[in-house]
Amino acid sequence: MTSLVTACQRMNTADSSVTAYGTALNCHGCGNGKTLHVLLNNWGTPPDGQIAWEKRVAATFKKMTGANVSYDTYLDVSQVQTTIDKDAVSQIGPDVFQTANTYVAPAVAAGVFAKMTPDDWALLGGKDRFLSRSVDSDLVGTPSTGPVMVPQWLNDNLLAYNKDLFNRAGIARPPSTWDEYIQDAQKITKLGHGIYGSDFEPLDPLPWHLVYLLAKEYGGDFLNTKGTQATMTNPQVAKAVGFWFDFYRKYHIVAPESINWTATQAGAAFAAGKIGMMTLQTSGVLTTVKGQPAEGKVAFAPMPSVPYGQTKPTPGVPPISSEVFSWNLGVTSWSSNKALAYRFIRIATDDTSERMLAKSYSDVPATKSAIAALKNDPTWTAFIRYINQGVAAPESIGWLAVEVGIGNVTATLARDVQNHNYSAGAVKQALAKANEQVQAALHP
Repeated sequence: MTSLVTACQRMNTADSSVTAYGTALNCHGCGNGKTLHVLLNNWGTPPDGQIAWEKRVAATFKKMTGANVSYDTYLDVSQVQTTIDKDAVSQIGPDVFQTANTYVAPAVAAGVFAKMTPDDWALLGGKDRFLSRSVDSDLVGTPSTGPVMVPQWLNDNLLAYNKDLFNRAGIARPPSTWDEYIQDAQKITKLGHGIYGSDFEPLDPLPWHLVYLLAKEYGGDFLNTKGTQATMTNPQVAKAVGFWFDFYRKYHIVAPESINWTATQAGAAFAAGKIGMMTLQTSGVLTTVKGQPAEGKVAFAPMPSVPYGQTKPTPGVPPISSEVFSWNLGVTSWSSNKALAYRFIRIATDDTSERMLAKSYSDVPATKSAIAALKNDPTWTAFIRYINQGVAAPESIGWLAVEVGIGNVTATLARDVQNHNYSAGAVKQALAKANEQVQAALHP
């Protein structure tokens, strides 16, 4: 849905005047008669949170520049690649484009984003205004280009657990190794009454997250370090996939029906107080459990960083406590309103905007000042503490193919389990097929 937001009310803002392009941030009508087109992801529940944010940013932008904002949204991240391809060819599209870090490299390769200059960063209040992890090239750019997008918020994926179920099972603290994770999950499962220790969702469209983290902890990866070759056939990836499926097959720590689950069904079971631990969850899970039996019982901890069967991390692999994602705003290369676009992003990432996002969606702010305002809030403590120890997906034009490939792998293996055809050979065969597909995407 497209909505033209013309701001009429007066809004207070703490933005300072930052000189760039020969004008101040508050340019007193430099955008009169113009409309900036902004494409955002649909941020989901609560929808009024995004509406309020859009109106506030548009109103402040109108006051400072005289320009209007026209927002458009896409509903599904699968639409991102289509949008990138279409707009890159036509050179027609939004002035500002929001996307997750996993789609930055394909967009850069297609020439979607303008290369940021020192003047752009000055207009944004300086790179130092942002949390250092949020402007790392694996989140907002590529090693060759450096940052081409501006971080808007971060998702730090940690272990979410039910404190009540931990107490009932006699578990004193969250697990720090995968051996402890299995043991704790088995203790919770023994509580009975339809309660299980862990989540499991092999039919989710994006099941790669945990497989990726496990593979990285074993010392493997889906791609080589340059992101140019598929490496999904290496033994560490097969080991990661096999260990995850052992949650169901060997350790029996997940619900029998979870062989057909997606993340939505797993989240509902966690909210209902039927799952003790959920892997790689953002603080958004607090919204999921509102009004449900698990409300008020959820806590967060770093993910186990020691692989199963080991007493310490794999040699040469630093402890991995989380998986980090970012949602970013970039100015398109074809925009004729670049100066206005960077003014918009400055307002879209000021303290008021960042805190609105944190309040509505429990996301981690990308700016240091907004983080500082939340550092003593127990909701945010773990996410802020471990944000710098998180691994991010590599920058690669083939990452979408990786996501699709791992989804096919886990869906195929779930069917194999149900048909009693699951084996180590089946895992290798499924990964080999996915590897061929990813390699074809990397070198069409």
